[in-house]
Amino acid sequence: ASDATLIYGTTSYPTSSGIHCYDDTPAPERGQSVFLLFNVSQIDPTTGKNLIENAVHWLLATESGPDAVIYGHVETMGNPNDAGAIVKVWNTGKYVAYDTTDASGNYSIPVYAGTYSVYATREGYNDTTVTGITVSSGGSAQVNVNLYPLVTIYFNDFETNNGGFTGDGCWQWGDPQYSGSNGGPSDAHSGIYCWGTNLTGDYPASTNSRLTTPAISIPSGQNVKLEFYQWLRTEFRYDGGNVKVSTNGSTFSIINPVSPEKYDTIMSSLNVGIPNEWGFSNNGGRNSWKPVTFNLSSYGGQNVYIRWHFGSDGSIQYPGWYIDDVRIYYVDYTVGITELPKEFGVELLTLSGKDINVSLSLPVSSEVDINVLDIAGRVIERRNMIKGAGVWNETIKMTKSGVYFVKVRLGEKRFIKKVIVF
Repeated sequence: ASDATLIYGTTSYPTSSGIHCYDDTPAPERGQSVFLLFNVSQIDPTTGKNLIENAVHWLLATESGPDAVIYGHVETMGNPNDAGAIVKVWNTGKYVAYDTTDASGNYSIPVYAGTYSVYATREGYNDTTVTGITVSSGGSAQVNVNLYPLVTIYFNDFETNNGGFTGDGCWQWGDPQYSGSNGGPSDAHSGIYCWGTNLTGDYPASTNSRLTTPAISIPSGQNVKLEFYQWLRTEFRYDGGNVKVSTNGSTFSIINPVSPEKYDTIMSSLNVGIPNEWGFSNNGGRNSWKPVTFNLSSYGGQNVYIRWHFGSDGSIQYPGWYIDDVRIYYVDYTVGITELPKEFGVELLTLSGKDINVSLSLPVSSEVDINVLDIAGRVIERRNMIKGAGVWNETIKMTKSGVYFVKVRLGEKRFIKKVIVF
């Protein structure tokens, strides 16, 4: 590898000893694959034994733990109990750590120096991700997140019945018990039951199979989403499926996913069901249960029928397409907020003892810097955080009386306030 060299008593380097290793990747090192090459034919047995012992010692050496922290508060809007939200931080997919909020909604996650994304989730609320959070060695970053409730219009996990769906061709409802040789699913995404193109084996050749919901009413004026979990394994491009919508139950049009960003491919003209149409088709890349999301906002104020349309060509079959946990919903951003601020603003509220209470008005999510300076210009308190849109209060505890200046930066806006602490 380009980032590591090992030299020990070889013919070309007779005076070199020990293990020489260069690695410029940041901590943590654990979890990485390391390859060591020993040219034992060029060294004597004792030297070779020492070399291997040194290598094992180096590989098993204890690594120092993280010395920085990302912390903050998760507000589950409209719910007085903020406990139970799961917060995950990750750094370019390398370092991942979790915490669960306490009864007050607080979390704290030790991290190494670097730039992170912070993801917060709780059942029944929208997931939220904040990116670009940079923290230095020995430092900290505060990230506060609002989670807004999901309003479910329709949901079916198919445990009680088949959901009133109509399936033709090879679509089946029940307990998936794949027994073929191509590695199909043996469980639904949740519970026991789901829909699939063949619950016990591979889908048939030359199938044109459709699975259709009853009529579902979509409210107007909301950002309505369709979400379901799918398991998919097909012959790439020749077999696969897509999602269609109809407002009359007879004429259906393809809708495109928003997560993932698009279908996998344009299907072959040999596909009997959906020739030359975009569709999900993948031999191995989607053979685990994963969520898929579509936007239904354009159908607001109408009744819709949703269809999963699957087709195959005349040769080579696989387990196929499985559907579970179908949900139609929107996020209610009005809960817990009377009206969002129209512009950035800072106000100093009444003092409580020696505490300075700062009110922050944010029309959009923004980075916030607060610096408290004494009369000589020395920084007494410094805070940096990211806050969502809304009105937030920050309490700064002061220990001494005097004249202070509170400097605040909200995004690109800057404010300065004078306060006298008695």
